[in-house]
Amino acid sequence: CTGLFVGPYCQWKNPCHTGPVPRCQNAGTCAVTQVSPHSPPGFSCQCPLGFTASLCEIPISNACDSKPCQNGGTCWLHNIKEHRCNCAPGFTGMHITILYHRFNTIFLLM
Repeated sequence: CTGLFVGPYCQWKNPCHTGPVPRCQNAGTCAVTQVSPHSPPGFSCQCPLGFTASLCEIPISNACDSKPCQNGGTCWLHNIKEHRCNCAPGFTGMHITILYHRFNTIFLLM
């Protein structure tokens, strides 16, 4: 079968391919379920960390909600309760509060 059809005889439209917009939201992964010659298939979404519900459309409260990464840093979830900050160039520290100076002087930003 091509990716657009599923089933033993490719007789069913793939429920994961519904058009230009992905079936599962927020980068969720769609999987076809219940493939048989007698009934149309279903689908399920595997949600990324931080999202839930049948289409991954509902955010879960997590460690990045409080915006702990400062000065242009990006928050990445390790799990729902733990995060890691990716610093913008020139910054460092657990919450990106330390500015590097080009002459090896370090300033603590408050």
